[in-house]
Amino acid sequence: MGIGVIGCGNMGSMLAKAFSQTVEKQVWVYNRTPAKAVELSRQYPHITAELDLSNWIQNCEVVLLCVGKKDLPHLLAQVAPMLQDHQLLGTTCTAFSLAELGKHCKATPFLCVPSLTQHVNKGSILLSVPPSHTSSVTQLQTLFAAIAKPIFIQESQIRIFSDLTSCGPAFFAEILLTWSKAAANTRRITENEAREALLATVEGTLELLHSGMTMEEIQSSITVPGGVTSRGLDVLHEPLLQVFRRLHEATQAYAKQNNKPYQNCGCEPPDDPQLACQKVWPHAKI
Repeated sequence: MGIGVIGCGNMGSMLAKAFSQTVEKQVWVYNRTPAKAVELSRQYPHITAELDLSNWIQNCEVVLLCVGKKDLPHLLAQVAPMLQDHQLLGTTCTAFSLAELGKHCKATPFLCVPSLTQHVNKGSILLSVPPSHTSSVTQLQTLFAAIAKPIFIQESQIRIFSDLTSCGPAFFAEILLTWSKAAANTRRITENEAREALLATVEGTLELLHSGMTMEEIQSSITVPGGVTSRGLDVLHEPLLQVFRRLHEATQAYAKQNNKPYQNCGCEPPDDPQLACQKVWPHAKI
């Protein structure tokens, strides 16, 4: 069976490309504006763009809805009636709960939080399944391990883990950019020289970690009591704790405000899929 990706924005396109290059399965894509899906199929031979959902959706072991909060209710109304209990239905929109996703669908629901690092088949991808459907973990583990390190989490943990994995590359980049500017402000090196040195240091540090060293061992191997590294760590420790505390508080507050239950147009998945709402995804043929 294949993999279906509905929504060819940044996340959907990234996942479709990653799967098409790493798993021996057909990848079907569908998008509200067909041109995006067609272009993906032209670039990647294992991707097929298909306007008629009924032609392929029942042949997928996994269907991923990679659309935003406003589009998801209407799309779910179209897709849900076509799915069976042996299939898995996931979404990258964590504004919807597992309960909401699975309410009108026979398929097993799951939440999926990708990361930009899946462009290079690296990093972590977050997955959450209902406690009553843990039997699907092995199936998801096998599939997503081809493009990332799957981390299975509870639904209540999504926000904090997302800060570390999905938002993480942006946060790491900001730290390196700010450090480069601070080093350049000493007027002894340029910002580009600082970036080059930091990137080489990050690459080397990652290799040390991959070799088996822990983060604590790296620190202790470099730090001499009372030495220059020790002084630098003393400066960083408390301010960094406060910075990251505020970071998590800010993202949590934003998520709480913006992930309120979405009041959709009133469309519920109908008994007859031919009656599904066409308001947002007008080209879908079901």
